[in-house]
Amino acid sequence: MKKFLHISDIHLGNQQYGLDERFNDFGLAFSNAVDFAIEQKVNFVLISGDLFDRTRVDPKTLIQAVDGLKELKGSGIKTIAIGGNHDKTRYQEGSSWLDFLAEEEYLYLLSPEFEEDGLHFSPWDGKFGAYIDLDGIRVYGLPWLGASAEMVLEEYPKLMSIQKKDAIKFTILMGHFGLDGQLPGVPGGLSAGLISKLESIVDYLALGHWHKPFEHDGWVFNPGSLECCGMDERDFQGGYYLVTINDKGNEKFTAKHIPSKRRLFHCIVFQVDGYKTPSDLLNHLSKQLVLEKSQLLICEKPPVVEVVLEGIMAFDRQQLDLEYIRTMIGDILKPVLYPRVVNNTQSTRFDVKTEKSLPRLELERHILKELIISDSRFSGHVDEWVAATLEVKELANTKSSSETIIQSLRKSVERIGWEE
Repeated sequence: MKKFLHISDIHLGNQQYGLDERFNDFGLAFSNAVDFAIEQKVNFVLISGDLFDRTRVDPKTLIQAVDGLKELKGSGIKTIAIGGNHDKTRYQEGSSWLDFLAEEEYLYLLSPEFEEDGLHFSPWDGKFGAYIDLDGIRVYGLPWLGASAEMVLEEYPKLMSIQKKDAIKFTILMGHFGLDGQLPGVPGGLSAGLISKLESIVDYLALGHWHKPFEHDGWVFNPGSLECCGMDERDFQGGYYLVTINDKGNEKFTAKHIPSKRRLFHCIVFQVDGYKTPSDLLNHLSKQLVLEKSQLLICEKPPVVEVVLEGIMAFDRQQLDLEYIRTMIGDILKPVLYPRVVNNTQSTRFDVKTEKSLPRLELERHILKELIISDSRFSGHVDEWVAATLEVKELANTKSSSETIIQSLRKSVERIGWEE
């Protein structure tokens, strides 16, 4: 019986929101996975791409990677990796930091060879290789290839089938790509039909790239990212798979998904419709934040909180102090690591419904009335503002001077009044 740990999308070096705490969170998530692998006495660890968050790696990030990999190596655990889209070298840059780690023998970096006459597989030779054999287990690697992945993967069944398989009892393929249907609305995944061509020769397909964990047909596994990389991922329970390869019995292997410990991301959606003044809106938002606080009391670490403002404002959007709201989030929900405010509101409603049969002048008055009534600054004197607007329009049509138009507006404001 042998065991391995399958992880992916670690994103070391991600200093999310510019915060040192988030940089440390990503490092801690990797450290926890390493500790778990050692505790479980696994034979090897798979990293299915995106060990790093970006191509250019600073010293602190490299130290996080080396420390973890060194611990695994010191415990007799081999680390096998492929390159992800975040690890990929920039144009005309020959080597990546993954190449450096492989050169220093901290990990085995797998990839097929792309030659002029096509794709080639060769076993690991100490520096390079498309696959590596570990005591009856063969592991292949397919790094991030973007749009070329489908064409290259078409070649894999044939190339894998012609490799010598002496004493190989279990085959793993690592790939950094998504699978259609697992993230609805997200393009770029490969089809299940294409993947199915590998099923007869691959026992365990170890995916990475998409941060949401998923399984497919009992042989395709994606563990998800160890840490939350954005508010849209707040419900993803990313982590790692502990896989046991069985020597006996009907099941070739068992895979158990273990969610990683991660900082809570909490989103609050607040509808702004119906509040006539900024103070009224802020008062009700404050009450909703107080109600939300109970959900955050169980956090081990201060959460990242995002408030999304949605709907139609009855006043100018610029009258709402977003920095004040950010401070209010922190004061009410404290401790909060990072309070964000996303303003998706509109100032006025423009989808005015009208009767097409109305005469032009009456239709014009109706539209103006609907627009004005939706703004609390003008809604108390709708008819007066409609008349003032039509007067300005008439002055403009008759090519009156700008001074005359401004004077007309000034008189209207003085006559009607202005509600701040």
